Amino acid sequence: MKAILKKSDALALLAFCEKHNKDNFFFAKDQGVYFGQTHGSRSENNFENHIVYCDGFNPDINDDWWESASDSFGGDDFGEMLEIDILKKFASDERAKKLVLKITATSLKISFTG
Repeated sequence: MKAILKKSDALALLAFCEKHNKDNFFFAKDQGVYFGQTHGSRSENNFENHIVYCDGFNPDINDDWWESASDSFGGDDFGEMLEIDILKKFASDERAKKLVLKITATSLKISFTG
């Protein structure tokens, strides 16, 4: 199983994280499959989020997102926190165009591709 984050999306997510002094971001599979980060609180009316759906897994535009997500990542919902340094390293790699997150039952592996 793998998830891909495009460079432009990673840069926007990094900017959001830096704006709000976040040390991490997340990858999740629940109502779609996505990378993101949140800030603030709904109860204090200052909630913000930055969500980047992986291609084919956006419930707003992909009718079969649930089947695709279950086939690709299993039926259970999950989330993983990732260090912001991953986005910083990706941003500084001029040759890299995509961040690839490979997921197995026991591990996560991150790589950058051209």
